[in-house]
Amino acid sequence: MPKYLIDHLRTKHRLRVDTAADLAMRQTDDLRIANYCLRKGLILVSFNVKDYWRIDPSRSFGMILIDIDKSKEDQVKRAVDAFMRHNGRTGRSSFRGGMLRLNTGGYVTRFSIRHGGKPHIVAVRYSGDRLEADFMAMPGPED
Repeated sequence: MPKYLIDHLRTKHRLRVDTAADLAMRQTDDLRIANYCLRKGLILVSFNVKDYWRIDPSRSFGMILIDIDKSKEDQVKRAVDAFMRHNGRTGRSSFRGGMLRLNTGGYVTRFSIRHGGKPHIVAVRYSGDRLEADFMAMPGPED
């Protein structure tokens, strides 16, 4: 995690940020880190989209995966700021229990729901104020 992003989240967004290094988990594998965050109720933030995006979203308290080259500091900060502005309108906990893939054009969120007794993984894309979903289900009277 680049220092500029840690500082940005702590100062501009006033978030508590614990890094893997802070927790003496720098050499820990991805799944153990994800499980630690799930047990502790922490939202995981990572640039490791390739590995974390594969995890079942129900196995996460929440993940923000940044799909932008980490050397592009201005783009990363703008994307994080845009997400925080949007998420502030929709409720900060709206992505908990799922994962979020943030890029310069918006973000995709994946989460699990049960519909008709079966689990479904839903992917919802936000770009600006536009929303598209791969699958949406509203609970009916029997749910």
